[in-house]
Amino acid sequence: MASVTHPFVKPTADIILRSSDNVDFRVHKLILSEASPVFESMFSLPRPTESSDSEDAVVDGLAVVPFGEASRVLGHLLRICYPMPDPGLDTLGDVEPVIEAALKYDIKAALHMARKRLVDPRFLEESLYGVYAIAWRQELGPEINLIARMSLKVTLPHYFTEELSAVPPAALYHLQEYRSRCVAAASDFVWNFDEWKDIAGDRGITFGDQSGHDAYGDRLEEGSGHYRMDNCYSCPDVPYDGIEPEAYRYLPLEKRCIQEDLAATLQKTPHGSSVKNITYISEGVIDLHDHFCAPCRQNGLDKIKTFCEDLSHRIDAAIARVPFRPDPYA
Repeated sequence: MASVTHPFVKPTADIILRSSDNVDFRVHKLILSEASPVFESMFSLPRPTESSDSEDAVVDGLAVVPFGEASRVLGHLLRICYPMPDPGLDTLGDVEPVIEAALKYDIKAALHMARKRLVDPRFLEESLYGVYAIAWRQELGPEINLIARMSLKVTLPHYFTEELSAVPPAALYHLQEYRSRCVAAASDFVWNFDEWKDIAGDRGITFGDQSGHDAYGDRLEEGSGHYRMDNCYSCPDVPYDGIEPEAYRYLPLEKRCIQEDLAATLQKTPHGSSVKNITYISEGVIDLHDHFCAPCRQNGLDKIKTFCEDLSHRIDAAIARVPFRPDPYA
């Protein structure tokens, strides 16, 4: 049998709460009444006396109130009510029953702490779908929406895992349906070049169907583009106009290749962070090392990195407009 420790063994206690596994917690009604209106109402009811026929209704002159929660859950709950250090909640197995009990007894402090612990980065990393299952079962609308958006960063399992088995079928259906709509929104954004061509222009990246010509006045093929490096005096084969040397080095970019590559990646993980997995542009700069000096190569990579970051934010904004619906707990 589990045992209790400070502060639930004090002789100044005025009532005993008994867990479902018969562990007694000696507590103070005043403290618990301040923490929970349910406890306050419970303690205002008449309690059994020493002469009561109920077995163990009174112990050491204190009324005994039986609870349906196990001692581990009740201990966590009571420690949150008392002015005590963090009670732990080190596993998802600890968090969910505390949330359930906090809702049952209307203990706002316990509910706040347990909900915050539920979305702890460690739990989200170790068991994202386990956290989602708990949030769904306990009808925690904000957490459901948060986890649904976070799930877009990872690839859905291709087989039925033990973690997924804990997710209610309705919850899994809504998650997959939401993901499909996010994929559609991200794809629409990528294929609508007008939505992001301004980002490319701001970063020195031009596409053939924007300018129509490359740096030397030659007509570009439809759908192609070039990356303009900064003026440089060190790159080989620098054109010279007799007045001021200007080295314009261009990285051929195919808009459609970028769109196809990005759209395919977003099918798996519809999230702005997927842009970092698009290697088409950066590999192109590296492949042209014979045509650029080291500073120009680095300059190009830096600008492309910034371009990808801006594009990532724009994709996230497009996906953020997709609601998680139907949301029965909003």
